[in-house]
Amino acid sequence: MLTLHFTLPLKAPVKSKELNLEIYDPEYFVDFSFKDVKEPISLIGAPAACKLSVVKPHEPSVPPGQQLGEAFFNQLNSSENWGAQFANKISVKCP
Repeated sequence: MLTLHFTLPLKAPVKSKELNLEIYDPEYFVDFSFKDVKEPISLIGAPAACKLSVVKPHEPSVPPGQQLGEAFFNQLNSSENWGAQFANKISVKCP
């Protein structure tokens, strides 16, 4: 297990009213998750009216009694975008 803490610095302020980030491995070989705390993501220096939301991925729906085995994952390729289904999503909206 590896824990990373990072800052996403911007060269200039973002003029957009909305910013969306998705964090995942496109080949689904790495499981990314946020620290299990009340606020795993924060905005520093953003206007007070900006709203931040975090959406964690859902577990895959597998029929009862079945598992997704290694053979299933070995046949996947990056063009199927399998990892995006399990992306952690961050959204920042400012008025």
